Amino acid sequence: MESGPGHPIPRQASQARRRRAAAAAACGLAFVVLTALMMGTTAPGWELDVVEAATDAPDAIGYPARGVMELGTLPMVAAVSVVAWLVLQRWRPAAALAGTAVVAWFVAGRAKDVADRDRPVGVRLRDDSDGFGYPSGHAAVAFALATVAAPLVPARWRWAPYAAATIVGLARMHVGVHYPVDVVGGALIGIGLGLATRSIVRYGRA
Repeated sequence: MESGPGHPIPRQASQARRRRAAAAAACGLAFVVLTALMMGTTAPGWELDVVEAATDAPDAIGYPARGVMELGTLPMVAAVSVVAWLVLQRWRPAAALAGTAVVAWFVAGRAKDVADRDRPVGVRLRDDSDGFGYPSGHAAVAFALATVAAPLVPARWRWAPYAAATIVGLARMHVGVHYPVDVVGGALIGIGLGLATRSIVRYGRA
């Protein structure tokens, strides 16, 4: 429904948008606090234990997860956005998906330089990755896509994008390049930016 004269935004929709904006701000604040706590720190033993357990996952689980992991890459962002445009025949959902994911990727990249937190060491590496580990750029992109995509699917399937994004985060630990807190930081970026987009741009069912 359009806003403006003759097309008022229903009160319930307006309240929902305000709640999403507040939730986005909460994610942003949580990310800032977590980043401050992670700056220059060494991962505790429990995080290394989690990564080691993830890298030991059997290939029957690992290979499919690594396929889903590509949802955290910019080429897949482009592919998802094009599919959304072709299926929905509307440019706003595609633009929301692409724009939010690219911003998430950029924010995660800048935050890595600020946090200065190393990647896991002494674990089985299944993938090559340069630079610092916190936050996970793959997780940021995947959760941004999931949060923006959720209103585009039927209500009973809105868990699916988030499940896929969670698999991306787990896969990044499976390949040995991220600690759990790295994934949490990336998720906060993606969810926060996705909710911010949903509070500003009306493009989906809700």
